[in-house]
Formats: sequence, structure tokens, C-alpha cells
Amino acid sequence: IDCKDEFNCQNGACISQKSVCDRYIDCANGFDENDNFSKVTYVTNRYTILSYDGDNRSCGIQQEVFIAPEGLELLLNIDYLNMQFQGDMLSIGNGNIIHERILLEYSNWALLSEIRVLSDGGVMWISVLFGDEYSSFGGYVE
Repeated sequence: IDCKDEFNCQNGACISQKSVCDRYIDCANGFDENDNFSKVTYVTNRYTILSYDGDNRSCGIQQEVFIAPEGLELLLNIDYLNMQFQGDMLSIGNGNIIHERILLEYSNWALLSEIRVLSDGGVMWISVLFGDEYSSFGGYVE
């Protein structure tokens, strides 16, 4: 189905973009309020973090867990971070439980480049919450 400028509910229906992430379920499947993109990646060489940009958001949350080969640590490199909204937040931590063992956290407005974080052990997570369509980040893990 082609929704043109409207939000695609992924069930054959389209709704206004203004109805997405407004805390009311407008799509029968709840896709307009789905607020969690999370995946686990086993890192064996350089892995590009899924670049986030506010135009491709699912209520602005992206979460990833990275696991290194046994005995190795991870180095997270964020090439750019552009946060344009008061509620924006980037958190990075050790382990596989998101929002525990926080190593680094940025919130609200920030425009940064070349952030490097070394894990303490072989498992690291990143969580990004963006409330603005102009916020973005990109980087890689190795």
C-alpha cells in the first residue's frame, strides 16, 4: 500500500503522521505507538551501527546490544551526534541489560563528533531516544 505522505500501519491502513507516537493507538496493530527497536549483534570485525535519523523513527527509540568474541572488548565510535530536542538522550553501557551499568550519557541538546567508548568486558549496549525529526547519529563498533 502506498501511503504517500501518511504513516503506513503495515496492515493495509494509513494514518496521519501527526497521529504517530502521540500515546494513542490509531493503527489496529499498534504499530504507530511501537516504541522499541532492539537487536543483538555479534561483532567479529567493524560493524556499522544502524544510522538513525528522525524521519525513519518508530517513536524515536533505538536500542542495540553488541557482543565481542570471547576474551575481547568492544570499542564504540560515534562519528556524529546531533540532538535537537529537549527530551533526546543517548546512553551507552556495559553488559546486556539496557540502562544498567551506564558508561556515558548525553541528554537534551548536543552536537558532538568522534565519541569513543571502550567496554569493560565483551558486551556493550547503546540506547537512543530522539523526540525530534532533525536529530541523528551514526558510528560503528569494532
